Amino acid sequence: MSNTWHRRVREFLNHLNLERKYSVNTISAYQKDLEQFCNFFCDYKNIEIDNFNVGDVKSRDIRAFLGELSHKGFKRSSIARKVASLRSFYKFLVKNDIVLKSPLLEVYFGQSGKNLPNFVYYRDLEVLLEIPDQSNPIGSRDKALLETLYASGIRVNELVNLNVSDLELSEGHARVMGKGGRERLVPLGKEAVSAINNYISFGRRALLSRSSKRGEQALFLNKRGKRLSARGVRYILLKNVKKAALFIRLTPHSLRHSFATHLLENGADLRTVQELLGHASMTSTQIYTHVSKSRLREVYQRTHPRA
Repeated sequence: MSNTWHRRVREFLNHLNLERKYSVNTISAYQKDLEQFCNFFCDYKNIEIDNFNVGDVKSRDIRAFLGELSHKGFKRSSIARKVASLRSFYKFLVKNDIVLKSPLLEVYFGQSGKNLPNFVYYRDLEVLLEIPDQSNPIGSRDKALLETLYASGIRVNELVNLNVSDLELSEGHARVMGKGGRERLVPLGKEAVSAINNYISFGRRALLSRSSKRGEQALFLNKRGKRLSARGVRYILLKNVKKAALFIRLTPHSLRHSFATHLLENGADLRTVQELLGHASMTSTQIYTHVSKSRLREVYQRTHPRA
């Protein structure tokens, strides 16, 4: 059976899609990283892509690839991601007895200086959340959207995939489908519930009337009455930040970071935050302890008379 690079990459990407249930964006990132290594290796070894066998790669080839990326000015975080893609690929090959061992076993590339998540202070969020004008359909939607993102800490893709049927407003929560097809309940809080109720009874109904697809199930709609996209959410955030005259960098993910950081600063335990965020591993959640410590240091330096 052929062990050509392209054949095995296709099998790996199918595995990520069908068995691991990874998102389209994640699979695309893996594909780009693996294609980049393939192009480098074939140029480096002066071979045709069709003759590139997955078993040909040695540890020294991986190191040469990392050196090339560093020379081209790639950030350490970007290089670390490409190493992770290669590790996952060769782990798949070893597990399926396609290669005996991974060439990544003898390669270490630590992602030092990892950036802390960008979060927003609550006083700025209070200003932002009061900006949308709920007397019109678009403002009603924006208010519900902002309140939902901050109240639940969900990812932007989880937000845009929400359907009206996923809501249990009387119970104060929503059902979301997270990474890897893992379903979880997320809290909404009274402010978000109130904003969503207002939006459904007024704003969403008005937006839906603009669409020929009256059976649309999406909770959040664009101005044409269709399901809102992740790009649309980012535009809404930018628009409302400008209206609020806030000098902050706000993305859907920074609202998620703010959700986690504010919970920890007010006494929530890390295990609870992990569950709320839908992290499969505690490792992903632990970075928020660094955020809180940074915040504590900042407050100490600013307020202690002898700091």
